Amino acid sequence: MPHALLRVLASMSIASTVMVATPAAVQAQVPTQAPAQARVQSAVKIRPVPAVQEPPAAAVTVPTQASLATRPAGEQKVGPGTPEVTTPAGPRLVDELTAEAAAVQKEQGLGTQVPAVRDVLPDTAQAQTLTPLKPLASVIKAFDGLGKVVPGLTYRLCVESADVPVSCTIQRPVGTPVAADVTGDNKPDLAADLLPAMNASGGSVGLGFAVRRLSQEGLKARVWAEYDGKVSVGFDGLRRGSSLAAYESGTFTVDMAGKRVKASVKRKEPGESASVIAGLTGKSAVSLRQTPATEQLTVNAALDPPSFDVEASGSAKLEALAVTGRQFTHAVLDRMPSRAGIRVAGGDIRFSSPSPIERGQVHHFTYRDGRLARMVGVEMRKVPQTFAVKYGGNAAKQTLSMDADRSRAGSAEVHYFDRAADKTVVKAELSDLPAKVRLVNDLTENRVTHKTSSPIGRFAVVLQRNEGAVSSPRGGHVTMIKDGAAVGVSGLLSGLRGFDVTYGGSPRAHLEVDSSGRSFVGAASIDRTHLAKLEISNTPSSVDVALDPTGRKAAYQASGLIDKVRAAYVNLKSGPTIDGTVLGVRDDVKASWELGERATVKVSSSSKLGRVNVYANKANVTSPSGEDLQASVEGVRKRVELVADTKARTLTWDSAGPVDKVTALARTKIGGRYVRAAADVSDVPARFDASWNPASYRFRGLSGPVGSAALAFTNHDDAKAPTGPHLAAHYDQASGDLDGSVLVKGLAHVEFSPAAQGFNADFRSAKQRLAVDADVTQADTRFGLVGTLGPVPGRLAVSTADGKLTYSGSHLDVRARAWLGKVGALSRMRAAPAVAGGISLVDGGCAAGSAGCAQGPFCTPQRGCFGLQGYLDVTGLPDQVTVDLAAKTFAFSGFQPRSRNLGVYLASSVLSPVPIKAAATLSGLPSKITSMSLGPFEVAQGNAVKAGYRIEPAATLGSLDVRAETTGLRGHVAIDPVPASVAVQGTYGAKTRIRVQNSAPVKRLAAKVTMAGKGTGELRFSDVPATFGVDADASAAGLSVPAVTYKSDRSTLDGYLGVESGLVDPQGRLGDVSFAVKDLAADTTIRLNPDQTLDLVSKPVPTGQIALRAGLKVDAVPRQRVAVSQEVPYTTGFLTYHVGGEFGLAQSSVKAVGLSVRQLSWLRVRPGKVPFGLKAPPALGYVAPGFEGNYGRLDITAKGVDLRPEVAIDLKLSREIGDDVFNDSVRLGPTSTLAMRRYDQRMRRIGAKQEVKAAGISLACVTVDAKPGFAAAGGKNAITLRGADGPQMVSLLDPGGQVPDYAVDLLTHFMSPFPGAQWKVAGTKAGGCSATGAPSSPER
Repeated sequence: MPHALLRVLASMSIASTVMVATPAAVQAQVPTQAPAQARVQSAVKIRPVPAVQEPPAAAVTVPTQASLATRPAGEQKVGPGTPEVTTPAGPRLVDELTAEAAAVQKEQGLGTQVPAVRDVLPDTAQAQTLTPLKPLASVIKAFDGLGKVVPGLTYRLCVESADVPVSCTIQRPVGTPVAADVTGDNKPDLAADLLPAMNASGGSVGLGFAVRRLSQEGLKARVWAEYDGKVSVGFDGLRRGSSLAAYESGTFTVDMAGKRVKASVKRKEPGESASVIAGLTGKSAVSLRQTPATEQLTVNAALDPPSFDVEASGSAKLEALAVTGRQFTHAVLDRMPSRAGIRVAGGDIRFSSPSPIERGQVHHFTYRDGRLARMVGVEMRKVPQTFAVKYGGNAAKQTLSMDADRSRAGSAEVHYFDRAADKTVVKAELSDLPAKVRLVNDLTENRVTHKTSSPIGRFAVVLQRNEGAVSSPRGGHVTMIKDGAAVGVSGLLSGLRGFDVTYGGSPRAHLEVDSSGRSFVGAASIDRTHLAKLEISNTPSSVDVALDPTGRKAAYQASGLIDKVRAAYVNLKSGPTIDGTVLGVRDDVKASWELGERATVKVSSSSKLGRVNVYANKANVTSPSGEDLQASVEGVRKRVELVADTKARTLTWDSAGPVDKVTALARTKIGGRYVRAAADVSDVPARFDASWNPASYRFRGLSGPVGSAALAFTNHDDAKAPTGPHLAAHYDQASGDLDGSVLVKGLAHVEFSPAAQGFNADFRSAKQRLAVDADVTQADTRFGLVGTLGPVPGRLAVSTADGKLTYSGSHLDVRARAWLGKVGALSRMRAAPAVAGGISLVDGGCAAGSAGCAQGPFCTPQRGCFGLQGYLDVTGLPDQVTVDLAAKTFAFSGFQPRSRNLGVYLASSVLSPVPIKAAATLSGLPSKITSMSLGPFEVAQGNAVKAGYRIEPAATLGSLDVRAETTGLRGHVAIDPVPASVAVQGTYGAKTRIRVQNSAPVKRLAAKVTMAGKGTGELRFSDVPATFGVDADASAAGLSVPAVTYKSDRSTLDGYLGVESGLVDPQGRLGDVSFAVKDLAADTTIRLNPDQTLDLVSKPVPTGQIALRAGLKVDAVPRQRVAVSQEVPYTTGFLTYHVGGEFGLAQSSVKAVGLSVRQLSWLRVRPGKVPFGLKAPPALGYVAPGFEGNYGRLDITAKGVDLRPEVAIDLKLSREIGDDVFNDSVRLGPTSTLAMRRYDQRMRRIGAKQEVKAAGISLACVTVDAKPGFAAAGGKNAITLRGADGPQMVSLLDPGGQVPDYAVDLLTHFMSPFPGAQWKVAGTKAGGCSATGAPSSPER
């Protein structure tokens, strides 16, 4: 007994006990289900809150292509182009007419060179001698009445036939008939006689000549008389006539100057055709052939100028041929009536007859120096009674005119050539001739005019001077090619009334035709400077086209519908190039344009036009390039005006009414760079405009929505714009690069406007999704947005003020990246993180005054300047979103999400008072949200974490998960489900404070904070009331149990609260704080009272379970003397216990003492009394504490026992008389186990019988009872109490079997805090105790 008791006393000496409640190790996330029972781990080890993971940088791109303003303007040709040359410059036309003249001469038997008189009247200088024969008297009688014989005059008779070459008689007196053989058979075949005539005037010779055929058969021969060696007259039945008549006689008058020949001829039995010849021998000759030959013929022929007046006894074809040494004239009158006249005078040819002639033809050639010098040719069908063709010209003007006595006179072909007059060539073909035709080519005015008295069937003309090139395209046309003195004009028109075409610097054309449907082309090249072209698809009765490049205007006027009109002009040396096309011209059209900084196109018409195309360029170009303007308008109604003001950066459209489509491109040079504006707009309202300056990018349908609008502007070559519907705006003030683009269907108003600290965008259009690509840099501020949004119509505005970023707009689905702020800050930042289905915002800083960071907007007074990067991936974007980086909040108004989840992320190092990162995920969003706020999301000094949330109308959401971190601190809050409002605040440390104010209970709540290098605090609750508060204050008293206060409106809370010691006391003086609960009562407190008692109270209902973890720490106790004596009861002073020696303790601990209470209403834990007067703190009593209260069950555990006593004690059992009956010494050292024992308030026998001996003789066997009495022993380091057993004690004094049980029982009795503690000797028996004297079992 003394030995065991000594060890018990040693165990009691543990002092300076500290019990510290610390948290259980829990996971960082909200538990998926409430724990079945609250447990406290042997040590608080919480997984730290991980760092907030910043999502990868958003990579938002939209497919792009070259801006509409930079796309190639097209490979199409512009401008008139050089007229198609069908006859190259050179002698081709002259050669053609020369060949034509040669062919005509050859056909008449005169060869291809300069015509010879001998080919009409053979040269008789080398004639053979014709043997004259004397005719019979009867033959001679036939010549009676031919004339009177004049003595002294002679003549020669000449003949030619196939058998007889040119042969002439010797000179014979006139009036002497002679017969001649022309067949070579030496028989006379004909007889002839020549007599002077009396009707000759001065300067003329009159002769009568007759020939009689002597055979009945036709005779092919040419017979003539050569008078006085000068004048020849006769009949040609060999070359030009078919044969000689039976009898032919004629009276001839020949001008001795060779200018005129007259003949009156009578015939009998003529052949199929007959010919009369006359002229000056070797100088001139005239031949007239009739088919069929009439019996009478009168001819008056002039040779210079040529003319023929003919009378015949019947209708016949007349062919007249006149040849001099330098001229050739050939005329044909087919089916000539009884009388006809032909006049040729210079370029003037006239026909006259009493009735129309089937065909008339005149060729008049003049030769000089052995080549053709002049040609006049006319060929007509259905020659009217009077008809005149006249050509006149000089170096300045050419005129071709025709006059007839009636309209629809037939057709005419006119050829004219004058080598001396600049090699002038005229070729004209006309059909259905009107009464009057006049064509004038004015070379000084570059003007061709044509007038008729009535429509002409077909008019084709070619005019050439100095071998100029000629353009004769197919179809109707009027063209002119002028290169200095070389000129070529071509015209071809049908149904023509007249035209007036002027080329040069101001081309214009007037056409009048009798019907529509025929095309027309006008083309010109003037002096290698001016090119012009006019194309008309179908000409109505009247057309006017005027192009004034200098005045920058054009006009079209038509009396009917023209499918297409095109007019083009270019000045090859200085520009401009103009090309305009109008489709569907019905009445009049006027167009004007301006080039340069304010490019303008105006079109007006009295009726709707199919389409108007205009191209204008300051320079000479053949394809779109340089500074130009091109526009196309479809469905023009009365008036349209398009202005591209590249300096003011505006595009305006104004018209009298809607049009079908407008496309335009304007390019000009400003400040050394090209500025381009482009439009491609369909279903165009009467008015729309666009502007693209750095202050605003705006596109509006002013009088109504635009069906589809593609508008673009740029001043640089690298401009890009998204494909598909979009809005793009870019500006860099440093480089000056500026561009904008929009492609929207149903456009009413689209705008992007940078503001002082943000930007606005407005999209009013048909429903569609848009790509947005905006990046505007002004000075050192930059704004940008790239991504997609829709469906529009919609609007949005982004601004920053007072550290807040505010988005306001309409319900759009947006996936975009945005940035705004200082260039210096943004250049150092990466793109905002991509948050799938959510929003992110980050800021970055730059020092005020540094590059790209001037003091001004986007600057704070204390923390420098900043930039913001944002990302949005939200469906049904709210009316307003406000992100307050300083307050760490997100606010949403008018939210209609189409996704049930929302993620948010923010990071701030400038606008927030301290650097912070926060991420939150919210699930289970309702379809309509009036307002919603997320935040604040905060971790702060003092180990605080905060999270808030509110939604209207009230709704329960799926879950909220928030993570945040700042310098050295990280926090996490999770709620599931999420009520309409949430406010969670937690501060972890020596004074832990948890405040929750939700609008409704939630299933799960977790709040956690980690301070780097120190520790983590966490709560993890389930079945969480709407509102509750938890206070847990660490205590530095001997028993360091935290003071806990829990207040709520419900008794449902389950879970854990734990704080690692590093947060409780960084100096290590206090330990962990921890408790775990299940169904925690609404009002629960844990208090350590001044008397060191510990109270746990729950109301109004019991707490389902509460668990605390205590750590027992024992500071070193210096050695002190122990002296205690006590009479053994019931020995009447005979025996006394004496204890003496030294007692000390090295630093010791029990790392984990766990207390778990179930069904707790109240529980008081009393410390045991310090026995034997030891100098020790009252907390020493907790080695044998007492428990009382209203509870179900209490589980106590201990782990990590490390006790280090330093005990040297002597124990004596002495008698009042005599020597001590027992004397022993005890030494106690370290131990690592505890054997806990439970005691109740009943008197129970102590653990064993005690045998008393003296001098080796057993004196007595003693049994002892004690109260509190031993009720049960626990397991190793653990024991369980039940509240139904009433007040109880637990002994922690057993160091694991080193001390007998009775000693622990007895000592526990000495330390009982309950009243009525006692012990007694229940029995004493002389002699020794039996060997089986085991301790009696405790009574139950």
